[in-house]
Amino acid sequence: LASFSLLLMGVYAFAQYGRTIGFLREVSPTPGWCCLILWIRQFGAVLGAAMPLVLHALLQPGLPWLGALDVQLLVPVALCSGGVVGLMCSWSLDAIWQERREHLESDY
Repeated sequence: LASFSLLLMGVYAFAQYGRTIGFLREVSPTPGWCCLILWIRQFGAVLGAAMPLVLHALLQPGLPWLGALDVQLLVPVALCSGGVVGLMCSWSLDAIWQERREHLESDY
């Protein structure tokens, strides 16, 4: 009974092909969002694992290389590390966009 119901739903969707395509165009994200989703799928785990480690290293007072830094010097170090992470994210997002531009900008 379930397979027959699925068959009828497929026949109904095929019979109203134009409305189905119109619905998919309305609910589909823009190419920019699709690229961001691809980036998150590719690099999200690495960024999610690296950020707590970086924050822990910057806030840990006992570490020999950062623990001795003054707070006024720690702020520029944090800003520079954030800039590097932002640059890496931007570069990798642009690389994904360039690699998949044809698919992201296509009108299926």
